[in-house]
Order: sequence, then C-alpha cells, then structure tokens
Amino acid sequence: MNKRPVLLPLLFCVFLTANAQGPATTLQLGTPVERTLKAGQTQEFTLNLKENTFVQLVVEQRGIDATVKVLSPNGKILGDFDSPNGNDGPEHVSFVASAAGAYLISVSPLNPADASTGTIEIKILEMREANEQELKAGKNQEVVKAKGIALLMEMDGLITEIKSPLTRIRAQLQVAQLIWSSDEKRGSKYFADATTGFKEYLASLDPSSEKYSQQYQVITGMRFEIIQILTERDPDAALSFIYSSKPPPNPYEDRRFNSQQEGLLELSIANRLLRTDPNRAQ
Repeated sequence: MNKRPVLLPLLFCVFLTANAQGPATTLQLGTPVERTLKAGQTQEFTLNLKENTFVQLVVEQRGIDATVKVLSPNGKILGDFDSPNGNDGPEHVSFVASAAGAYLISVSPLNPADASTGTIEIKILEMREANEQELKAGKNQEVVKAKGIALLMEMDGLITEIKSPLTRIRAQLQVAQLIWSSDEKRGSKYFADATTGFKEYLASLDPSSEKYSQQYQVITGMRFEIIQILTERDPDAALSFIYSSKPPPNPYEDRRFNSQQEGLLELSIANRLLRTDPNRAQ
C-alpha cells in the first residue's frame, strides 16, 4: 500500500509527457475529426446543445477497439456504446439532450491494457430538434429504468444468497451500475461487496488445479471489467482495487507481461484522475 504516493506522481509524469491531449475538441455538424488513440489515452469531444436536441454520430475505428461514452452537462453517463465489431468498423451513437448545455463524448480503448495504437474518426451525422416519438422514447427508457431499479430493490436480499461466487459478483456489479445515478451510496455498497467477493474468490484459486487455466481466463476478465467500471465512477477505488487484487499467476505468459498490463491499467486510471481533478498531477 505504501507505493501509492510514489506511483501516482510517476504515472502522472508519464501521462503528461506521453499522452497529453489538451482541451476537448468541439464537434461541428458534418465535419469529421480524426485522432490517434492508444492505451492509457482518452479522446474527448464536446457538443453545445439546446434542450430536446436529437444527435446522431458515428465513430470509425481503425486498428483499435474503442468504447464511446456520452455524458450530460452534470456528468451523468447517458450511454456506453460498443458494438461487437472488433478493431475496425463504426460505433453508432444517438441520444436526446434533455437539458441545454455542454455534452461530452469520450472515446477510449475498450481494453486499456491493450498496447495497440490506432485511429478514430468522429463525425456528427444529424443534429436537430427531437421529434415527439424520440422524446417519448427517451422518457419511456427512464420509466423502464425506474421500474427495473424498484424491482431490484425488492430482490435485494436474494443476491447475497446466490451460491456461485462469480454469479453473485456479476449480479452485484450489474445492480451497482443500474442504481449508481439514482442512489450513489447504495451503488457504492454493491461495488464494495462485489470487490470483496472477488478478492475472496481470487485468494481461493489453486494454480496447480487442472481447472486453473479456465479459471484464470474468467477471473482476469472479471478483474478487468471491475477496474473499467470503477475507473469511470470512482478512480481512487479503482486504483485501490488494483493494488489489493494482485493478478493470479499467468499460465500463458511470463511475469513481465503481467507487469506491463498492470502498468497500462494504472496509466488509464491516472488519465481519468487527471481529467476529473487536475490538481492531482501536482
């Protein structure tokens, strides 16, 4: 745990020299913008929108698998877009701005531990006043989400009774993400329970077991998923989780490969911390 104070300034130093991006680019209708995208980097774009504006855009991926997030003026995640087309192809994004203000489009590598470098091209295809059907669809989504959250709360006690630890952890992660925007305190509790359960399961793994190779793939995938989710919502918790959930022995690669992956994950979190609190770089 003592390495955090030393490591963070070092990570910020690396980030500032290798991944400095400057202010977010303001997008214009019909004008494409191309950017390089690599591990530990996020490209950000803004749209100044009026209330009830419908927006449709596309992000072309070239040599890197990217995920696209849309955030409202108050920082709420409106959508997380990633189609199963790998390193090449379009990510289509559409949303309705329910309030006037600056909306943020954030594009980052799907896997921050992937050392690939590629390019993205983002382009606004349509930007106009939302019609009645689009406004209604947006409201219906909010209603459905509210009903779903209410149902989840009724099932609250059942999640802890799930026998399979991995199934229980996945359920806790899903619930945490669903309720985060409406009940951050409760969402944090689900995240905490999920990370605790994960670390307990990780400690129980036996590298000499015949099932270990399969378990390794599952557990490393879940660890990466948890880090991704926490990085977006609570970067400090993501960094703490990395330090407290040491990766299991890799049956396929040497230790240096694991170390490189950990460094890229830490760099992606440093990126997020710097964007949310620039004073952390000092």
